[in-house]
Amino acid sequence: MNDAALSKPGAYAQIRVTEPAGERTLGASLSLGGEGADVVVPGVPPGTAVTIERREGEWVAVPTEGGSFLRFDGRPLASARELHKDDVVSVGDAQVVITDDSRTRLRIDVQHLVGNATIAPVITVVAVDFEVGDEDIEIPRAAASVPGSRPAAALLTAERGRIGYAARKPISKKTIAVVSAAVVLLVAVTGLISLLRPIEVDVQPADSRLTTPGTVVAFNSGGSIYVLSGNHVVHAEREGYYPAQVDVHVDDKSDPSARLRLGKLPGKLRIDTNGVAATVSIDGVDVGKAPGDLEAAAGPRTIALRASPPSLATCRKCWR
Repeated sequence: MNDAALSKPGAYAQIRVTEPAGERTLGASLSLGGEGADVVVPGVPPGTAVTIERREGEWVAVPTEGGSFLRFDGRPLASARELHKDDVVSVGDAQVVITDDSRTRLRIDVQHLVGNATIAPVITVVAVDFEVGDEDIEIPRAAASVPGSRPAAALLTAERGRIGYAARKPISKKTIAVVSAAVVLLVAVTGLISLLRPIEVDVQPADSRLTTPGTVVAFNSGGSIYVLSGNHVVHAEREGYYPAQVDVHVDDKSDPSARLRLGKLPGKLRIDTNGVAATVSIDGVDVGKAPGDLEAAAGPRTIALRASPPSLATCRKCWR
């Protein structure tokens, strides 16, 4: 145990270690490794393997060179790493779990994966109130165990047993039912998708809206419509155009396709002859009278107007 951390009245930062032999509090740094380290763990040669210390308000793990048996959160620990709650540092045959951290305190739980006979039992207990703020904490020296009394390690174990960790809440039947239903639905959807066949669609204009009337399962993707085997109708429509549709048969033995060409709707043609009556023809075909509004098919057109000559009476009147 670090006597400086136990006796120094102005101790500011502490590390509380929980290990198989009990619980103890050290100062602002500690070493982990084999024989001679502050915290001895199995599967490590004598000496320090990794040091935990506080740097500029942050707790860090600093590995010793050649520590190939060190891992941080499952990855090799080759350089100093900041420590935070729930981080795991593997040292030899032990795991160091960070259970809590702040600027002035660090709690670690050392879990041995195999037995280790080199750790001496803890004979003193340090009571530190970790619920205070960042002010200095005075840590008194605890009295040694009285012969015949329960060892400090046993007391600590009993205390931890009373505090303990909350038992894991069992998974409810409702949660199991929801997860099972989701899995079944996912399997069903996957199976349904595997049965779909593509219809390659060639449509003009290309931005026409495609639908499959009467088909329950269908979706568009990458210029194709995916449907189940059978007879289907592919329908296309766009604003300003006549709709179009085509019947398609889908099976496993062919590569069906649909070719649709939408024709433009007729345009509105307004003719003003300044009151003169005339007959209007488009592309040589009489389509109505002018002045007035007429419909004309989209595209370039030849428009002609024919008006009757004025009568003789009308001409005499014009010359008066």
